[in-house]
Amino acid sequence: MSGSPKPEIGPALITPDSGIAAAIQRDHMIGVSDIFADMADAVLVLENTEFPVHKNILAANSKVFAEAFTAASRAADQSHPSGKVSVRLYADSLSEISTFLNYLYKGCLFGGTPDLDCLEDIRVLVKVAHKYGMASVLSVCETQLIAKLKEMKNDNEWVLFHDNEAAVSWTEFAEKFSLGTL
Repeated sequence: MSGSPKPEIGPALITPDSGIAAAIQRDHMIGVSDIFADMADAVLVLENTEFPVHKNILAANSKVFAEAFTAASRAADQSHPSGKVSVRLYADSLSEISTFLNYLYKGCLFGGTPDLDCLEDIRVLVKVAHKYGMASVLSVCETQLIAKLKEMKNDNEWVLFHDNEAAVSWTEFAEKFSLGTL
């Protein structure tokens, strides 16, 4: 059996002509054990792209997801052909959900240190975590932003606030998402 191809993780795309979407939909499961990935019991659907997930992981971190999975389990039209619970997401982008799932599965789930060196990733995580009521993720993002600001200050690299408009933008962002210590 060593020569047989490894089965794809997760369900097939609804629209198979989207190569980028295919890569994104499974990215959060790369490096996760096959057994764990195969045990995904739910699907998040966004823009005809399906993300295999575990209800208990998302529900433990978010009341919004907990309620969505409960409601979807009760609704007959929310079931996926695979028998998994299906939840459709709106007003998110594929890259935002991919960044969020990568953090959740690779950063905090397995006790690893989240790789939040990229300010844009932090910004995306704050937005998604705020939307789905994930206080623990917001707290990690806030800590990472503060550390990043201190690091930039020590290196005299205040690129984050390269002008007054950028400073106001980040201040508004912090206020919008209740990041109180920034």
